[in-house]
Amino acid sequence: MVEIASTAASRAVTVAGALPRAFLRGLGPSSGAVADGPGFQGLSGLRKVLLAGRDQFVNTVAEKLLMYALGRNLQYYAQPAVRAIVHRGATGNFTPASLVAGVVKSPQFQMRAR
Repeated sequence: MVEIASTAASRAVTVAGALPRAFLRGLGPSSGAVADGPGFQGLSGLRKVLLAGRDQFVNTVAEKLLMYALGRNLQYYAQPAVRAIVHRGATGNFTPASLVAGVVKSPQFQMRAR
């Protein structure tokens, strides 16, 4: 038991030693890149990157919300429902509440097995 605890502690120290000091202080990284390539610097840069791909971002959020609400992965035939959720969200300026309302009003959510 003592050996397992000391091994776990040594792993934690090893992992912590590999992280940048700013990350350990809770500041996090100040730059990065998204999967398709564009990089960003700071929060304002992240905001610009997300707003540049707003349609894709909103579509992904709607998919993830519906997936969470249904408790299962989505299939290709769920895309019309996702588009309807995004369309309903557009009337509410894509606020989180409007997207959640779209999920709740979707036929997939209304007819899910309980």
